Amino acid sequence: MRIGKKLALWAFCAVPAATMLVAGAGAASAAPLYGPHNGPGNYGSHCNPWQREQWDVGGNNTVNLTYQGKSYTYAVTLHEHGSCLSGTLTDAGLAAGSQNLAVTGDINGNHLSFSVTYPNTGNQGTRTFDGYINRWGHVSGWWNETGTENGSGTWSLQYRAHPACWGHHGWIYNTRGCHVWS
Repeated sequence: MRIGKKLALWAFCAVPAATMLVAGAGAASAAPLYGPHNGPGNYGSHCNPWQREQWDVGGNNTVNLTYQGKSYTYAVTLHEHGSCLSGTLTDAGLAAGSQNLAVTGDINGNHLSFSVTYPNTGNQGTRTFDGYINRWGHVSGWWNETGTENGSGTWSLQYRAHPACWGHHGWIYNTRGCHVWS
């Protein structure tokens, strides 16, 4: 790595730490930066927006799920920031204006989990999708919900996930994943 790149990387990492020292912020006074209701995108509470991404599941996709022997499909748009997932899931079976449900969740290695909470008029409650990304990028898993319907079943994404980074050199994070430095 050239000296200019090393210096730029050092400055990139050192400025936030120096800012914390000058401002008097430390581990004792640090609050979580992202949680269920704070931070951009309304991310899940167990995510880290600075974690290096292994898989890219972002973009427009379709959730295919089974419930009591029947198949259902939902349009989903996912946004990935480190290990944080956000976006929308569209349930066309709901009344107009309440069809787009907020997605919150996280992705860690080959495991992902995201949830949507249905409006009070529905009996689904919060529907959670837990899944696994296999080595070819196929995403599938098990879903369940907390409402009176007490539904559960299998689910999968129509389109595969893709590896987020294509090299094994130095890494630097940005909002689209990681860049490879040679």
